[in-house]
Amino acid sequence: MTLELQDRARVRAEHPYDVLHVTRSFSAEPTLSQCVRQQVDREVHVRELPLLEAVVRLGAPDLVWASSGEPEDVDLLRAAFPGASLLVSVTRDAAPTYVIDLYERGADLVVGDEGVRHAAAAVTSLLRRRSPLTGNVQEGGTP
Repeated sequence: MTLELQDRARVRAEHPYDVLHVTRSFSAEPTLSQCVRQQVDREVHVRELPLLEAVVRLGAPDLVWASSGEPEDVDLLRAAFPGASLLVSVTRDAAPTYVIDLYERGADLVVGDEGVRHAAAAVTSLLRRRSPLTGNVQEGGTP
């Protein structure tokens, strides 16, 4: 194993992904962390908090998932966690203009509310775009 690969393995072991699930009415745990952990090569810590607790939470999650997110939620979460990837799930019948508004406010990915496993696939996709060494989004990803 090369030194670079050893360093990457060490960083992955020492720094798990931190996911913040901003909840409305349901818990996604333990399903969310189990599904994501199967797809990424790092430990995953998921915390679930209501919006008002989430925005005053200390720390810097790698990813924030706002389930049943509203445009104002995106504004608050983007301001509170500027370096985090922001996933927003919306009702299946959300209008395209509503989805566009969420993107314009700073969402990185907007998906329909199709269940925890669907959200876990979206979380995995966004986490894979983060650099394994720095946590920053890789080239071609979102700023």
